[in-house]
Amino acid sequence: MHRRAFITTSLGLGILGAGGLPQAACGMGLSEGLLARELADLRFSLVNALNTRDASAFAGTYAEDGVWEVAGGTASVGRDAIRARLEGVFKRYPWLLQTNHDAKVLSASATEARARVYFSEHGSVEGESRFVMGVYDERCVRRAGAWLYARRTATILYSGPPDLSAPMRRPIPPIPGA
Repeated sequence: MHRRAFITTSLGLGILGAGGLPQAACGMGLSEGLLARELADLRFSLVNALNTRDASAFAGTYAEDGVWEVAGGTASVGRDAIRARLEGVFKRYPWLLQTNHDAKVLSASATEARARVYFSEHGSVEGESRFVMGVYDERCVRRAGAWLYARRTATILYSGPPDLSAPMRRPIPPIPGA
């Protein structure tokens, strides 16, 4: 039996810091609310493509030269490589569901933004249930009026049975540039 998952959540997107966006971003016509909404839309498009098993749409959320990386693993550079990597993931995972939690914009200008988002995944690998928790550090770029991922780097904090019986892989990494 082949199961497909189609559920996404995106919770708590906000701007880091009491002062809101850097002056450069506000001066270029970006408001906190608009930037947060546009980046949430980008993230929803990516997660929705993953959960509906649409590797082309997933790759399309990245810039032409975008990078998808799992810390300690191989980076996939460019949309074709990203699409091929995700197609390989789909072959390994008969079903997969990712949810994103507590995204935070760390810095922004009119053409670039950095964010951090926590995520969890439920899936099945070789008949075994699998649960993954981690954090994505994101760098987004604005090209032709649209936000795209320039780089998404995942740090896997836990990967194992859903009952959390496997050890944590590593502590939460510090925020880049903080």
